[in-house]
Amino acid sequence: MKSLPEVFTDAHRTLTRMPTPPITASFYPYAGLRHTVRRSGRTIVVRVSDIMRDAPPEALFSLACILLGKALRFRRCPQNLERPYREWSKSPRIREAGISARRERGRKRMNGTAGAHYDLDILFDGINVCYFGGELPKPKLTWSARRTYRSFGHHDPAMETIVISRTLDDGSVPLFVVEYVLYHEMLHKKLGHIYSNSDSGSPRRMVHTREFREEEKKFEKYEEAVKTLQRLSRIEKNKQRRK
Repeated sequence: MKSLPEVFTDAHRTLTRMPTPPITASFYPYAGLRHTVRRSGRTIVVRVSDIMRDAPPEALFSLACILLGKALRFRRCPQNLERPYREWSKSPRIREAGISARRERGRKRMNGTAGAHYDLDILFDGINVCYFGGELPKPKLTWSARRTYRSFGHHDPAMETIVISRTLDDGSVPLFVVEYVLYHEMLHKKLGHIYSNSDSGSPRRMVHTREFREEEKKFEKYEEAVKTLQRLSRIEKNKQRRK
């Protein structure tokens, strides 16, 4: 089997006819399936997640093409060269390996549950009793560091954390809207995700399944909350553009 630097050298020759610069490539214990590439003078320096130590050669070569495409400032690596890595990285086994690495090595920035207007800890307890029979284990809860408009919350299964956007900690945002976003993320914790085959035959991770959508609509003011969030997203987006 070829060494990692040799794989990247072969990938460089595949992507371009330019002379191959010095390339240093090594495995690194990142918190998850993460890779980096940068230039140091003429040298291209690459760090590849150690999750890939046992990856098949075609997946490693594919990743090398993707990373070198970025270093060489190509608009995008050719799709046929990207595909082996994308399909390998989406497999359930590799996704779980990434989650385990994040859980063991990663750190999550926590900004507390008590906001200026709403306390996530108190809201979780009320929603848990109302919709989950009080049986959903409480994860770590925190407000995001910054205001957002694209996404108002997310559940991080690796770090067992639910993060709610700082945008919602505002007196002008109705309580039921904050509760709905938290309820949505609590559903992610309860239901997890499933894998199904895409049209290409590769596994696709699904979180908003039919079961999830049915459960989500059980929230008392579901439609009103969704419409309010759509309006809030537009308002917050315009605010941030004007800054």
